[in-house]
Amino acid sequence: MLPEKASINGKEYAINYVYVNSRIAKAIVKDGNNILIKMPKSYFWPQKIKTAKILIEKVARRLEIDPYWGIFTYPKFYDGQKISILGREYLLKIGKGVKRSSCKMYENSILIRLKESDEIEKKKVRLIRRCLSRHMLKELEERVKKINNEHFGFEIKEVRISYAIGRWGSCNALKKAIRINMLTLMAPLEVIDYVIVHELAHLKEPNHSDKFWSIVKEACPDYKERSRWLKENGRKLNAIGYF
Repeated sequence: MLPEKASINGKEYAINYVYVNSRIAKAIVKDGNNILIKMPKSYFWPQKIKTAKILIEKVARRLEIDPYWGIFTYPKFYDGQKISILGREYLLKIGKGVKRSSCKMYENSILIRLKESDEIEKKKVRLIRRCLSRHMLKELEERVKKINNEHFGFEIKEVRISYAIGRWGSCNALKKAIRINMLTLMAPLEVIDYVIVHELAHLKEPNHSDKFWSIVKEACPDYKERSRWLKENGRKLNAIGYF
């Protein structure tokens, strides 16, 4: 029987399951009181039980390091904020009172204009993602292709800038598509490159097996240090990473 509850650090968590077409099982804390496990539909029952126990143990270890891990809030972008994107610094300017919300990117600044009625934080995220997709996607594509050509040589049909709660990046091996979270682009360049390597490796190995990590290590020998940076500093980027 699949676990329905877990006691971690003296706190009870309800465990919910979602069955997906993905070949990768994932777990994350949601709303501070629930553990959501995404389980591949293709898993047989014994494999589901074993995977659930492994993921719950990983979540427990993560919560021991950071008790607030899994409590999601939208990124807090504010007027006058300095943000780094692909290693370059931009000044964020935010104004209100327009008829239509918009976001424009200039050489050293990003200008957001908001309607008063918009859901502010959520809208800012959407606007910035669209802005980066318009102005920075080509540079990201070139970076992904460069890393792929140097280490892998896989076929890539699509690279996109996304905003998915809980993921630094994602890979669709069937569609040969790589997606990088917009917040990942605000990390140091070596960390961005690690996330790219991580997702490219999934084109060959869909899970996080020993074989997968050996592929990552061959392309990025210090991947553990770069991954640690995300775990220790990811909250500053307001993103939460899946296991």
